[in-house]
Order: sequence, then C-alpha cells, then structure tokens
Amino acid sequence: MKPATAMVRLVESLGLWQRRGCAANRANTVLIAGLPRSGTSLACRLLSGLPNVVALNEPMEISKLAGIGAAAQLSMVRNFATGCRRSLLRKGIAPSLQVKGKVTADIFSGQVSSGGTREFKATMGTVSVRQKLSADFTLVMKHNLGFAAIMSVLAPEFSCFGIIRNPLSVLASWRTISTPLSRGHAPVAEMIDLKLAAELSKISDETNRQIHILNWLFDNFSKALPEDRIIRYEDVIASGGDRLKIIVPSAEFSEDLASRNRNPLYDRSSLEQLWNRLRRNDGIYRRYYPIDEIGALFDSIASCDHDRG
Repeated sequence: MKPATAMVRLVESLGLWQRRGCAANRANTVLIAGLPRSGTSLACRLLSGLPNVVALNEPMEISKLAGIGAAAQLSMVRNFATGCRRSLLRKGIAPSLQVKGKVTADIFSGQVSSGGTREFKATMGTVSVRQKLSADFTLVMKHNLGFAAIMSVLAPEFSCFGIIRNPLSVLASWRTISTPLSRGHAPVAEMIDLKLAAELSKISDETNRQIHILNWLFDNFSKALPEDRIIRYEDVIASGGDRLKIIVPSAEFSEDLASRNRNPLYDRSSLEQLWNRLRRNDGIYRRYYPIDEIGALFDSIASCDHDRG
C-alpha cells in the first residue's frame, strides 16, 4: 500500500471516532471549490498561514464520492473532515497535496515540458502543523471539481465558497497544463455528475468542451451559493488577500500579490481564438464577467504583446 493511500485511509478511519470539540461542522470547517486555475491553491496557501487555521489542498480521495447518494456523500465529507481535525489535534499532521511538505500555490511547474505543457509537481503526502490549535480551530479543505459537483449537497451543511476567475485566463491556463482539462475533460467531475459526462461526450470540439465545463462550474456555484460566497480571483489579488476575510473574518494579510493574467506562457493566437469563442457564447459566466471585461483583458494582453514586439 502506498504511504499516501495509507494516510488517507487512516484519516478516514479516524473520522469514525468523533468526539466533542473535534467533529466537523459549519462553524469550524470550510469547504472551497473553484474553477481549476482560479487561485484556489493560492487561497489555501494564504489561509494556511493564519493563526488557528489549517488549509488542506485536495486531501480526499475524491473519486469515492461517485456512485453514492447525497446522504452518503455528505457523511463521507463530514467524517473525513472530522478525521483530519482529530489527526491535527492529536498528531499535528493531515493529508494534502504538498510540495516539500508545504501547502503551496505553485502546484504546476513554471517550465514547459517537451510535450508543450506544464507538469503537475505537487504530490499527495502529509503536512505538519507546528502551531498550537484550539479544539474549534478552522479547518479549510479545497477540492475544485469534486466539491463543485456536489456543492448543492454541501452548502446547506458547511461553510462553502466558490472561487472564480476571468474565463479567458482560465481557459488559457488550462491549455498550458498537463491535465485532462487541456483536452476538454474533467474525469472526477464526470464520474460524480453523469449528466455532465453525457453532455461532454456529445461535444466533439475540444474548446467547446472546455467552455461547457466552465459554464457547468459557474452554474453549480450560482445555484448553490449566496453571491457573497462566490469570490473573484481578481478581487483577492487587488485586495492583497483581504477578500478572503469572508472565510476567516479575523484574518490579516500583508502580501503584495501579483496577478498572472498576463502569463508569458499564454500564446497570443490561442488567446485570440478563445476570446472569439467566448464572445460568441452566451454563458453563465457572463453574470460575473461581462463580455466587455473579458474583452478588456484580451486587449490588455494583446497590447503588452505589441509593446514587447
């Protein structure tokens, strides 16, 4: 048995041993979903630096949420979170995607591989927490696609948030990373939401599949979450992280955050194609990003490219 799998199963089993002050509930447990490449890993990294807060990046074996009913899904997430809380209080450890033992925003390589994409560099392991935690410490768990797929189940029971980003940046980023999203598929989401899988199977064009996944995410958030719990990446950056105070009201951030909307890895011709597709699509994302705002981002990137030329 691989160490990471063994750790996940250990934490799951610990979830069966709930005790007073340890059980996960709305007051002490936060669940975050988001568009992949929308800054959710950055949010985890920022939140994990706060006192009495632990943020875990995709700690669950999320595919286990597939093929079971809503009650079982809710129970599985609650038990897992309770197990993590108990493990952190007793041993100071919990499972998470990590790089060198730390929760980090940089889970993909900054360099392009021979295949033309950035490789995933984070691995599942354990993170150690040295700070002293109270019994009611805030646990944050982030799973983008898995939690998004069952957000309507989770939101009534937990403190849930969705993180979004300008669709042009999101789609451009998906094209640079070595994951199924670069080909217009989201396996975990498709396993949990069979309707999504069926819809994607009928779409032959890769970009149209990506836009369909994008709309699916925005739709799930808009239906399950109040407006103030849908957080824009751009607002997190502009506020130096203060927008995340809605998750942890006592938080204080002092970082100068830089947006990556103009990542030099984004190809100009690819961006232009995406922009043309987005402006012809009357997607749900337009509720949060009017087409003029998406176009303004394209123009700013195009202008930068022209200046460099």
